[in-house]
Amino acid sequence: MKRLKFSALIVCVLLVSYVADAQQYDSIIVVDAKKPDENNLIFLQGNVFTYQVVTESDLDLPDKIIYTVLGLPTKKRTNRKQTEVVISTVPDMRKYENTGIVDNPSNLWIHPPRSGALKVLETCPFPYVKFPLEEGSSWSDRISIGEQWSLGMWEGKMLFDIEYSVVGKKHLEMDNIRFECWVIEATAQSEVGSTKTTITYHEDEGFVELLFKTLHGDEITFKLESIVQGPVYKNMNDYFTTKLSSSN
Repeated sequence: MKRLKFSALIVCVLLVSYVADAQQYDSIIVVDAKKPDENNLIFLQGNVFTYQVVTESDLDLPDKIIYTVLGLPTKKRTNRKQTEVVISTVPDMRKYENTGIVDNPSNLWIHPPRSGALKVLETCPFPYVKFPLEEGSSWSDRISIGEQWSLGMWEGKMLFDIEYSVVGKKHLEMDNIRFECWVIEATAQSEVGSTKTTITYHEDEGFVELLFKTLHGDEITFKLESIVQGPVYKNMNDYFTTKLSSSN
């Protein structure tokens, strides 16, 4: 168990150092920086979001992605102004990363998973919606990404200009229930090429489908399978004990 915790800690430290080399989205609105979970609408403490991963690419991807919303003290968070989540994978739940999300009545913004083969998602527009949603509304942002994310495509840092546009609505079915969802198209332009994210969003369920198109042209889709209320983990040791050890 000690070896598992140590190796997991190394992965987490490396991911934090990677994130430090990527400029955050400046247009994100944080309603209460001292209590970042206070105004959450979707990503409530203890909520567990499971997504099926679908692709026709040759990338070695996990079967599922799981977002678990933690209740860590502010000083223990990846970003003190953001809600802390841990992203794990199935079948190997020992592969995980800690990161932050912003969820409030002004906007919802999350990091995609970016460990292993999913590193390619760093250059795709992050899942992000600004409220109120109306057909034809749009917003923009930019992110400067370090070369450790480049997969050999650039040196130093690369600037990506990102545009989001609400293109309309569509219906999806989950568990025989029909949902009316918003569709947001996002593109990121850079000197080395462009990426795209198609976001399907429901006001109660959040991001129900995410289609990423990478710099190499691969398409990766996350499809929401379930949202369940679990325990609120106040520290990572409790998370390791109940989640990671159960995968052995």
